[in-house]
Amino acid sequence: MRQQKEWLDRLHFNLQAARVPAGKVLVEMQSAWFSYPGSSTPIIEDVNYCLQGSKRIAIKGDNGSGKSTLLKIIKGQLLLDKGTVFIGTDRVRVLDQTLSFLQDHQSVLHNYCRINASMSERDARFALANMGFRGRSAEKKVSELSGGQRMRAGLVIALLNNTPPHLIILDEPTNHIDLQTTQE
Repeated sequence: MRQQKEWLDRLHFNLQAARVPAGKVLVEMQSAWFSYPGSSTPIIEDVNYCLQGSKRIAIKGDNGSGKSTLLKIIKGQLLLDKGTVFIGTDRVRVLDQTLSFLQDHQSVLHNYCRINASMSERDARFALANMGFRGRSAEKKVSELSGGQRMRAGLVIALLNNTPPHLIILDEPTNHIDLQTTQE
């Protein structure tokens, strides 16, 4: 069986509106401890960290090392046993592994307009076209997209709007993206 390949021009993001002033605290953890109920071994142990704008970081580690747990703590889905977490912006976007904010039965355009209600359809189509969803492809249902297309749809919907995020949390963002795009 031959795999279908999709060739796109290089993707360009203009994220000037998302620029965070240097030194602005986005995430700060102080003496953070976390273990799952019933476990005697902490997953997070005495972590002190401060993420300031405008930086990009990658959290790397083996499977089961606590990367997703750390992201859940930052997102407020899990509470620390001890210590504090401070999030310094309300402009946070989360792109989880399944892009759960997308409604599969709706079109890419509908999802964009639903999440970015202040954007006109014209501006929505322009943003989508910049990520390769031109014309009728913007009207494709999310359920019909390949993994890479779905990730591109999630990125454009989450990032290219009137109030782009200051803090972007990507959980396994390169799972469905080609090598060239991950290097850009």
